[in-house]
Amino acid sequence: MIEEIIDGIKYRLNEENLTAEVIQNDEYEGDIWENFHQFARIIIPDTVVCNEITYRVTSIGECAFDCCEPLTSIVIPEGVTSIGEWAFNGCYSLTSITIPAGVTSIGEKAFYGCESLPPITIPEGVTSIGKEAFSRCNSLESIVIPESVTSIGKSAFSGCNSLTSILVREGNSVYDSRDNCNAIIEKFTKTLICGCENTTIPNSVKSIGEGAFAGYNSLESIVIPEGVTSIGEGAFEWCRSLTSITIPEGVTSIGEKTFHYCKSLTSITIPEGITSIGESAFNWCESLTSITIPEGVTSIGESAFKLCESLTSIVIPDSVTSIGKWAFERCKSLTSITFQGTIAQWGKIELSDGWNGDISTNLVHCTDGDVEI
Repeated sequence: MIEEIIDGIKYRLNEENLTAEVIQNDEYEGDIWENFHQFARIIIPDTVVCNEITYRVTSIGECAFDCCEPLTSIVIPEGVTSIGEWAFNGCYSLTSITIPAGVTSIGEKAFYGCESLPPITIPEGVTSIGKEAFSRCNSLESIVIPESVTSIGKSAFSGCNSLTSILVREGNSVYDSRDNCNAIIEKFTKTLICGCENTTIPNSVKSIGEGAFAGYNSLESIVIPEGVTSIGEGAFEWCRSLTSITIPEGVTSIGEKTFHYCKSLTSITIPEGITSIGESAFNWCESLTSITIPEGVTSIGESAFKLCESLTSIVIPDSVTSIGKWAFERCKSLTSITFQGTIAQWGKIELSDGWNGDISTNLVHCTDGDVEI
């Protein structure tokens, strides 16, 4: 393997199979790109010549154009079969790109934060779309998943605030958009892995996947059907307009960061079947005023309700055996903590350091008296 800069673009050249991969030019990485406006429009050739040897360009490598802020348009040759991780991450000005028909894989965060990216066609032949591949592409209004795709990573389209239409082509063996639901559903597990503002969750769905609705600022409400039994990590985090939600009775745990920074969330109903509340599950839900934790919950995770600045009261059942550090830290309006057990039972709870930091009460009301904290 040799590395060469040809016409301002750096390549890794494979002398055995005579192929070339576009790679990151260390001279231009990060903020330094800003000084190189010749990269506003780039045409990657089908072939490059080095020492009189011709190489076919077949891939865009990891971080090849990472944070290339001047880039507005790029032409990728038809011979390219893969777009690597972080290849166009943070290309905020990118408005024109066509993914060639020969591409089979789009890597993790390949187009992350391409805020100006217009509707883009994912060609038939692509089999994998990596984690957060198109996350935070705020101008992306619609996506169509072709039949060929068999793998979609977590949060592949999270935070695409303009996204209103999601369709999986009929014939896809792994995913579908049943009942015109405006979502991507994994058939075998019946897991909704990607939704949007206009999603209607079908009754057949059994679980909401990790990051499925993460970062959708316009999502105000959503109905989760009774058949859902699990809600994944970060499923609704950063849904800043979400005001209320009801968790179905069949759900048994609220995972890590499930509702993190849902700043407009004023009320939530936690069903009796819940046994654990994960780390940062309601962290920074600054509009949440009160909450009752149902009987059966045994653990309240680290930072679970941290920065819930409007929270005035909370009821903790006697089934709780542990409360993580910073669980209620900086809940500045919290004036009432009720424990549905005795002082002796409270004394057996594993209380981590700082669980009650910077709150407005120093008492826990138990069934047989108060405990100073």
